[in-house]
Amino acid sequence: MELCKACAERYSEPLPARKIKPGTACAACGGIFEQIEAACKEARAGARDAGLEFDSFRVASTVPGACDAADTQMIREKGYAKITPIKNDINRKAGILARKITGKRQGAAGRCAILRLNFRTGRHAFQNENVFVFGRYEKLEVGLSQTKWLCSWCDGRGCKRCGMSGTRFEDSVHQQIEAGFSHAGIAGSKFHGSGREDVDVRNIGEGRPFVIELQSPLKKAISLEKAQAMINKAGKVRVRSLVFVSQGMVEVVKNSRFDKNYHATVALKPAPTATDIKKLEALSGATLAQQTPERVLRRRSDRTRMKKIFKVRAKISDGKIESDIFAECGTYIKELVSSDNGRTKPSFASAIGKAAVCEDLVMTGVEDNYMSCLLPPRIWAKAQLPR
Repeated sequence: MELCKACAERYSEPLPARKIKPGTACAACGGIFEQIEAACKEARAGARDAGLEFDSFRVASTVPGACDAADTQMIREKGYAKITPIKNDINRKAGILARKITGKRQGAAGRCAILRLNFRTGRHAFQNENVFVFGRYEKLEVGLSQTKWLCSWCDGRGCKRCGMSGTRFEDSVHQQIEAGFSHAGIAGSKFHGSGREDVDVRNIGEGRPFVIELQSPLKKAISLEKAQAMINKAGKVRVRSLVFVSQGMVEVVKNSRFDKNYHATVALKPAPTATDIKKLEALSGATLAQQTPERVLRRRSDRTRMKKIFKVRAKISDGKIESDIFAECGTYIKELVSSDNGRTKPSFASAIGKAAVCEDLVMTGVEDNYMSCLLPPRIWAKAQLPR
């Protein structure tokens, strides 16, 4: 097996006995070690052309399967202790060269970029690491889904039913918030919310917790103040308490289960009476048996969930009932009102013996006070947390 100098050193092979012939590719790396400098220069040129800003970098490499196979064979012959894996050596040599070419530090200081060297595809580039921003959002208008909702008929490809948009709704909370970070030159984003409200439900008060993952931003400086101003100016969504967080906050937010407050406008037939109000408020402290609502059976399993209603307050206004409801996380409020053809027991409808319809529903508060313990200490005093 003919080896280049770098691979002979990795395998602890005597070079004179294994010297590679001119014009012959190394049997272990296929000439990768000779390509590293050019790959680093290509990546630096691409970063400069794109306007990528960063303070430091780390290296990640991908090699052809044959290189991994050669390493595996040598490990079997010599033992792992005598072999330096090819990617380890590539990353080490690339780090030395990239420091000279870029003048940047290697490590995780400041805004850290990833030098991705892909010797399978021949594509080499610097790419900024994703940035995570925590905040709370209010949805001020109905008609917005939380994230992009692909058309179920065409799966996002575009068809007549969706007007060739590929989505069921034109806009979303995610898109509104993402637009606020356009100044950062992001490649895209992912939205991670603590639950979600229905498209026709508004969300006001202190807002719902979320993390937006900004993918590969070009700019080193990202202004949260500017992003918040741009989002709020559009008037569809309002955000607050924006702060940079670590990736671990995504799992915290996604797995959180907070009890919530709602305000429901309920129409009754026949019209409501004072007796009806007393019966509704008597539901405070009740435990519901909620079978999966008919409206979501297509995407959720049909089972019964037990949910607690902590408090119900109600009054008559303009021939309708205005009700404030404090309920356990995951309670279907519309079905609490209507009974969903008896699938929710008890319900407003069953309690008063009248047909009840939830005409308007607003989420007015999330009981997420403990989140303050997980936010960076420097913003505790500034964060606008629920009282």
